[in-house]
Parts: sequence; structure tokens; C-alpha cells
Amino acid sequence: MGYLLVVDYEKTIRVCLAEILENYGHKVVIAENGAQAIGLFKKMRGEISLLIMDIAIPGLSGVDTITAIRELDPFIKIVLMSGGPHSDLMELKVGAFIRKPFKSKDFHGVVLNMLRNESSAPWAGQC
Repeated sequence: MGYLLVVDYEKTIRVCLAEILENYGHKVVIAENGAQAIGLFKKMRGEISLLIMDIAIPGLSGVDTITAIRELDPFIKIVLMSGGPHSDLMELKVGAFIRKPFKSKDFHGVVLNMLRNESSAPWAGQC
């Protein structure tokens, strides 16, 4: 299993999510914005197995970030997080969505479901 890339503009959330995932034995890298996420994804090409990101990030939008990462890996599994409604979720064809705030157990459950999903379709999953 590869790394999980967590993208959130709020430092406390990034760190907290990374700690939760690391406590479950996952390898995690974090990014604070879309440009940084794309840079890490390029640098670690083939090593990242799941992208976990807040859809509402400043700077490069979540939609643009996902589009750029999908150009690098069309089959990357994606979990989106958000504190509010977003009408573009179905268009993005992500694997799963979790609304903030959430419990760490629920968050990890969503992550596990995505990692266990054997489908090669980039939009397969729960959303």
C-alpha cells in the first residue's frame, strides 16, 4: 500500500488527519494547497494510492487540483471532504465524500473502503 496524500488548508486539520491515519498504520504525506499537492503527486509518482482533500481550498481550486492530478493518474482514488454542500461532487466522480466535522472512526472507515475498492474506474465508489 502506498502513501495517502492529505490536502487541507487548515494546518490543525491536516496534522490531525495525518495523525489519525498514521495511528492506523498508514503512510501519509500532507499538502496545504492544490499547487503543493500536485507537486508532491509529481514527485511521488506511483507512490500515492489515495488522495484525501478538502474541496474548498484557497488558490488553485479543489476541482482544478483534482483535474491536474487525474491527468497524472486517471485512476487515483479520491476522498473529498467539505464542511458545506458542493454541487460539483457528482461531476468530479470521486470515490467518496465525507462531510466535516466527522469522527475519526468514520473517517478511517471511508478511507479503508476506498483502499479496499478493487475497481479500476476513477469514479467507482460511494459517491
